[in-house]
Amino acid sequence: MDYSYWIKKWQKDKNFIVEKDIFKEKKYIYTAFPKANMLGFQNGKIRSFISCDILARYYRMQDKNVLFPTGCHTLCNTSFMENKKFSNVLNDDISDMYRNQLLNLGIGINENKFIDMRHNEYLANLQQAFIDLYQKGYIEYKDSKVYYDKKNNKIYDYTLHEEKLPHIIHKCFVLKIGKFIPQIIKDIDQLPVSEEVKNQLKADFQPIKKMELTLDVSNGSSLKVELIQPQYMGCISFIFLNPDFIDITDLVEINEYQSVVEYLEGKTEANFAFSGLYAKNPLTGGDIPIFISTIFNQGIYLGMPGVDEEDRSLAEENGLEIIEVLEDNVLIHSDFLDGMDKEQAKKEIICNFVEADLATVETIYENDEIVLSSLDNFGPLFPFLYNEDKNELFPLTGHLPYAFSSNLRPTFVDTIDFVGTPLNGTMNNLFTEGICPILSILYDSIGSIVPIFSNDAKDEYKKWNGIKYLAIEDGDIYSSILMPIIFYRIIQEELNLRLNPLFDTICFYNKVIDIYHNDILRLNNNLLDMSDLLNKYSPDAIRLFSMLTEPKEEFIFDNYQLKDIDSLLKKVENCIDFKKEDSSVPDYKLYSLIKEIHKDLEENNVNAYVCKVYDFLNNSFSLSKKEGLLLIRILSPICPFLAEEIFKNLYNSKYSILNESWPN
Repeated sequence: MDYSYWIKKWQKDKNFIVEKDIFKEKKYIYTAFPKANMLGFQNGKIRSFISCDILARYYRMQDKNVLFPTGCHTLCNTSFMENKKFSNVLNDDISDMYRNQLLNLGIGINENKFIDMRHNEYLANLQQAFIDLYQKGYIEYKDSKVYYDKKNNKIYDYTLHEEKLPHIIHKCFVLKIGKFIPQIIKDIDQLPVSEEVKNQLKADFQPIKKMELTLDVSNGSSLKVELIQPQYMGCISFIFLNPDFIDITDLVEINEYQSVVEYLEGKTEANFAFSGLYAKNPLTGGDIPIFISTIFNQGIYLGMPGVDEEDRSLAEENGLEIIEVLEDNVLIHSDFLDGMDKEQAKKEIICNFVEADLATVETIYENDEIVLSSLDNFGPLFPFLYNEDKNELFPLTGHLPYAFSSNLRPTFVDTIDFVGTPLNGTMNNLFTEGICPILSILYDSIGSIVPIFSNDAKDEYKKWNGIKYLAIEDGDIYSSILMPIIFYRIIQEELNLRLNPLFDTICFYNKVIDIYHNDILRLNNNLLDMSDLLNKYSPDAIRLFSMLTEPKEEFIFDNYQLKDIDSLLKKVENCIDFKKEDSSVPDYKLYSLIKEIHKDLEENNVNAYVCKVYDFLNNSFSLSKKEGLLLIRILSPICPFLAEEIFKNLYNSKYSILNESWPN
């Protein structure tokens, strides 16, 4: 079979271009773009792509207006370094490999809109969105607590990852989501996923009680402090005040003024200077020494070495008091809280302090910031300049995109001379993949740099009825579900819109393993070479084989089974002959199959559809020419090349099977 003939015909007929037709029902189907490397779909992530393509073909045969963005993600370190190794220059070789593999697998591509995230037009949209969010205050550049992988020179978000790595404070971009967390939790609760997935997404945003109270200072002044662990107030051993954030004029005793000035001028090597004053602990009545220090990036820091390991280390190194408040998991040295566990203590202290008008309480959420930047060895893609002396950022609006040159150094597409030091880091997957579903609809509809909060974008959002079907791997829930929810919520807030739910159906695909049950990984030296597989087997066999295993089950890539399926399809192609008369007894199995798989596809159950078609092909059948046309129409979404070839040979058709409607 000449597969290239059908690929060229689909492209020529523009079968995969979204038409602007207001009378057609819209279907948006999406899967996370795979990260590019030298072997293309080397770790088996093709399954989600194929499932989406099957549904896209099905809905097109029903005359729906289908948007199925296709592309790859080459903004990662690995893809750049492998591309350099592969071609000795930074070009489109790896991106073209992905595109060709998609085409050869029968996955529809709009040639004018194929997305590689580093290509100029799409990258400009991505960077413009980042700048827009920064300028509206949703993104901030600041010191943040992160995990640090020294070996690979990478940082990980402290909120969403659980890494056995040391913590560091690193200056990076963060997305501020505190004001949206209650609504984000509601959005998560409405997702079409299991309670287990919902709980996993919500686990990082647990509600906590924040108590605000005023501490009396020994000179008659006062300090307003916030506590999110009020049950441990008994162990507050020291207070650090940072003059970079608050006015300390009335909080330094005159006799200590000179030593504080010397500390702030860097004339001592100490980490802090004593203010000469004490605050009164309202729980125990004890005195808490107040120090002036810039080592913590906040105005008021309460040191609790009795429960905080970092505070304990600091106290031990500098001879500060350590008050123990836990013994056998119950509180001690905490007045009326003694003998309680921490949950009892938290409830009691909040209740008592509020009733006595000593404090106010509000509900906040843990982890109200998400890190959007990561360390990288070869440069940034953040469209900003940074003045280190003034600690100021300058967005490069009007000069986008900020791209990579062939030697991996960042540059402007238009040659621009600029002064300043670019930031260290690249846009994290949480941003690039998280906002991709939203950007891709603007990119397809408008195809230029469109601010996400513009009137043009607003008009597109109003027409949008959400993502009909999302197919992703289990490990992509943060980048492909949580982050789009967050950006979607921000857009609705800024544009004062009430939009349709973001996701209609979400399908999770388990990982792909080899026949020995090993993960398909580079370190296992068992990566799939999809180009080689496409040379050995028909694309229809690969498509069918990939979809026969239930999404929730691990998929074993077994070449022997693939070979058997390939042989079956060749047999179907060579032996199928519709000799039965149309007036004969109809094949009720076929009509029953059509009814069942139509229901499966309407419910987005791709696996059930594929298995039933496969079972039918595995059994002998005798069909009339009319029934044969029905068969190849229902075969088309999963085996498009085979269906086209039979349609052409047996029916002498000059048209594509895609022009045929789905049988009702």
